[in-house]
Amino acid sequence: MKFRLILSAIVILYILMNLHIIASLAALCSLYSHEWLRWPVMIIFIFLAANTFISFRRRTGKLSTLMYGLSGLYMGCFIYLFLYIVLSDLLVLLGIGKKGALTLCLILAAATIIYGICNARKVRITVYDLFTDRKLRQDYRLVLLSDLHVGAIGYLRNLRTVSDIISYMKADLICIAGDLYNDSSAAVALNDETLNLLKSFPSRFGTFLSVGNHDAGNIFSEMIDFSRKAGIKVLIDEAAVINDDFVLAGRMDSSPVGNTDRIKRISPAEFMDRIPHDRPLVVMDHNPANIREYGNDVMLLLSGHSHHGQIFPGNLITKMVYLLDYGFHHRDETTPDQIISSGCSTWGPPLRVGTDNEVVFINIHSAK
Repeated sequence: MKFRLILSAIVILYILMNLHIIASLAALCSLYSHEWLRWPVMIIFIFLAANTFISFRRRTGKLSTLMYGLSGLYMGCFIYLFLYIVLSDLLVLLGIGKKGALTLCLILAAATIIYGICNARKVRITVYDLFTDRKLRQDYRLVLLSDLHVGAIGYLRNLRTVSDIISYMKADLICIAGDLYNDSSAAVALNDETLNLLKSFPSRFGTFLSVGNHDAGNIFSEMIDFSRKAGIKVLIDEAAVINDDFVLAGRMDSSPVGNTDRIKRISPAEFMDRIPHDRPLVVMDHNPANIREYGNDVMLLLSGHSHHGQIFPGNLITKMVYLLDYGFHHRDETTPDQIISSGCSTWGPPLRVGTDNEVVFINIHSAK
């Protein structure tokens, strides 16, 4: 009941915010004496707002995937249109003419959206050095990827860029900490080009995947099979020994958004019982909030999920929601070191404002 009330409140708020956007744009048409534009503008924005609800259904066909992508693009536009229109309302209260205030703020909204789209097409490299007190045979070079969202808008371009970056990194190990796929909309992306790009990730000891919340849906089994076909080892609450030197484990996600063939995350105690304890342990767990489940018996925890908020002011929200939402963290001696990636691509709005897509390169330095 509480969830339904919250959801109803969000839906009502979303409708009211869209009505304010539509009314402001219609008013601007009148202020510029373009009355003929009022109805076309209103119809277009009513459709875009309604499509957000229409597109949240089965998304395995090309048309439904296109509609879902359009809803994601509109969500990014909606956020900045609303914020800047509210700013124009404040400017009007300060005595600035409505026509000038609205025009200025719509120009700023358009500039922000265009910047966000352009920035989402880039992938940067982030480097961390981890000096561990655990004894290893050698130092290791790990690549951390997360949130590639295969099937989302722009995924293929970013996947090509990620492949190019990894090709010259000379990684020992590639860790994909969840959300390789974009739930059921990934169906149209499980093709030869995607397969060949995933196969092209070079490393000494292979590529490993833990399951994220969007690695779910009515094609869950196809996602897992596709990953294995690409040479990716999928770790669902299980572990692999790397170079007979340390253990890499992958967790099932704690809150999948769709079908996972009835596979559920096991308890922390059950998980730790499955893991060898005679070597240093690295764990991939998609949601950074799950750090509460681990102690200092874990050398390093690798996560994603938050996207670092993806678009401002989302990064301010993730800072409030998560104990840790991005970057490298060493809290105290009772918890593992944690690295949280902002992701290689976008989810929902194909925009990045105030954050970046990234490939994370981790140098693990053994205790001497």
